[in-house]
Amino acid sequence: MTRSRTTSRRTPPRPAHRRRPWVAATGIGTVCAVLAGTVGLAITAPRSENGSGTTASALNMPHSPTARAVPRVLSIPSIGVQKRVVQLSAGKGHTMELPPTDGVGWYVGSPAPGEPGAAVVTGFIRVGGHRGAFARLGELATGARVSVVRSDGTTAVYRVERIDTYPPDRFPVSEVYGATSEPTLRIVTTGGRLRPGAPNGNAVVFATLSDLRAANSKESALVGKK
Repeated sequence: MTRSRTTSRRTPPRPAHRRRPWVAATGIGTVCAVLAGTVGLAITAPRSENGSGTTASALNMPHSPTARAVPRVLSIPSIGVQKRVVQLSAGKGHTMELPPTDGVGWYVGSPAPGEPGAAVVTGFIRVGGHRGAFARLGELATGARVSVVRSDGTTAVYRVERIDTYPPDRFPVSEVYGATSEPTLRIVTTGGRLRPGAPNGNAVVFATLSDLRAANSKESALVGKK
């Protein structure tokens, strides 16, 4: 006789301020933080069926992290961003590793850029009184180009659709991390306001894939740089 088993799914907690000595923003559960007096805002995302930010049924294919073309370099020419991308994983307590203070991190629990679904990258606006990788994000315009050079020698090119800022108690978890049938990109910031006088909260860039092409020689050279 076979016993049936049911699985309950928990609703992820909403973002909230929690004063701890380090930031932890995750794709499963989130922690907010203080870095040298700068409050990092919490980011929360639901757990999916395949461990990424989208479900296997939405992808219509098995999810195989070993076969992924992972991001290596992210560029936003209009605001002077050109950063190597590090991989950020979830650790104990469902907390995600911090991105470099002046760098960009990709959460490995989300789809890779160029894959169907919402790829999630994160970085600081300001941290410890210093400018972060996304310090000029407030200058980014709708229609701007974001390029991600991948490990397989291709480049995923995205078009910025909109930029919104959300207070920590109204962060749109499903909209940011939810399943999408087409490849999309979410740039989620922490560590400061988008621009002076802007509301306090997480700024989120929503972008859609416009091209997936072979990397040119300049982009390939960027991947090779240390």
